[in-house]
Amino acid sequence: MNQEISTCIWCNHTAHAMAQLYTTAFPHASVVQDSGITINMLIGDTHLLLLNGGPHFSPNASLSLFTIIKGEEELQKAWQALTDGGRIMMPLDKYPWSLQYGWVEDKYGVSWQLSLPMEDALPKTITPCLMFSGPNAGKAAEAIDFYLSVIKPSHIKLIDHYSETDADVKGYIKHAQLMLGETCLIAMDSSNEQGATFSEGMSLILHCHTQEEIDGYWEKLAAGGSHAMCGWLKDKFGVSWQIVPTALSKLLQNSASAHKVMQALMQMKKLVIADLEAAANSQPS
Repeated sequence: MNQEISTCIWCNHTAHAMAQLYTTAFPHASVVQDSGITINMLIGDTHLLLLNGGPHFSPNASLSLFTIIKGEEELQKAWQALTDGGRIMMPLDKYPWSLQYGWVEDKYGVSWQLSLPMEDALPKTITPCLMFSGPNAGKAAEAIDFYLSVIKPSHIKLIDHYSETDADVKGYIKHAQLMLGETCLIAMDSSNEQGATFSEGMSLILHCHTQEEIDGYWEKLAAGGSHAMCGWLKDKFGVSWQIVPTALSKLLQNSASAHKVMQALMQMKKLVIADLEAAANSQPS
């Protein structure tokens, strides 16, 4: 089966305020599910999870959200909302790759690349973008090969390298798009000091249909990296992933058993579907 990947933002108890900001910034944004701990949003056709995890981690520009906006008025509205209290990283202007483009870090530290495209080059409204900088600079090509080898089906949509006339290292990845299952992922190198490295502040959620898929991705994606609790792992480049069964969302929708499912989940490293289902069906002691 094709895998679906979504993005999770770690919030310092600001998920509700962030959801309000994003529903203001984007006309086609809505809250799909609010558990208090997590808020599942839909922005256009893309799911975004906000996790009230506390002060332990913060988002940064190493994983940004490349966002396609179809109208100039909508783009201006989003830019105004996201730059309020935020930090402009690239000014909103016309660039060779976009009729209008700007890169902004909002007041919660989430990095957005907003684009009014010349053509429909991306399949969804929001595409996660991995920037390989600092100790990872120049490793985008290796990471692309790694992700293509692990997640199936997958393929490269396009790839562009820096030339001798660009303001970066010749041969480094300037912009690449790869399809991992049903999800597009952007990768790029930057040898400029960005002060941003991959962390749990922004993670990728890999949704798995079976336990066999969970088992396989749990081992393969963490090769050279590390496993953590609650289905989290870091790959060898430091990118954080959550390996999650698609059944989890349905299990958490039942208010009578959701707390039991969460209690079981919090005790696990790799998530086990049968154990989560057993927790949901367990009787009070």
